[in-house]
Amino acid sequence: MKKKIYIAGSGGMLGEAFHRVFKNDYEIKCTDKDVNEKWIDFLDFRDFEKYQKDVLDYNPDYLFHLGAHTDLEYCELNLEDTYLTNTTSVENAVFIANKLNIPLLYISTAGIFDGKKDFYDDWANQIHLVIMPVRNIWVSGMFVSMPAGILFAVQGG
Repeated sequence: MKKKIYIAGSGGMLGEAFHRVFKNDYEIKCTDKDVNEKWIDFLDFRDFEKYQKDVLDYNPDYLFHLGAHTDLEYCELNLEDTYLTNTTSVENAVFIANKLNIPLLYISTAGIFDGKKDFYDDWANQIHLVIMPVRNIWVSGMFVSMPAGILFAVQGG
């Protein structure tokens, strides 16, 4: 029997790549609020009750949370929507994964920093120039509550 993966926020290029890589070896369910492929079901993961119900009903072995606003200008102009999408929904994913006692794969977007150093990491005091990467600071505090196994927090850039 194939292991099951629930992939939330799979309507972009990353979701398409994950679908292509995992579809043959895993049973996968892909969701997004932008249903732009036949293999994507509608779900707005900002709606916690619907997100939780859909994931619990599917009962996956892994939860992949891929979705986020990535347009820096949009994020700066739409703070509330950005916070709900890029931070609150990740909190929800952590809660759901903990409830199922399954690993969570979380993909973080890259940050834009002040450029005064050659290297920035998650533990340095960082000067974020836009609101989108600030959520990485908020979200990183949630990961200590992941007893269910491996959590991958990957930052691009």
